[in-house]
Amino acid sequence: GLPHELVKDYKVEALLSGEVVWSKDVSGNGQRLNIHDLSEAVKADAIRITVLSTHGYETARIYEVRAY
Repeated sequence: GLPHELVKDYKVEALLSGEVVWSKDVSGNGQRLNIHDLSEAVKADAIRITVLSTHGYETARIYEVRAY
């Protein structure tokens, strides 16, 4: 099976001045590395990632986020 600590369901949001300008919901994830290509450029000053569930652990940790 999948590692219990692996993030299963999550939401990624790009914000500009506190307002969401782009978002993506991911459910049933089974990968450690996820790349989200945007179809067009988005101007943002913050990124928010909300972990909704893992494959078994009560807590989650994200070790790296890159935005280009």
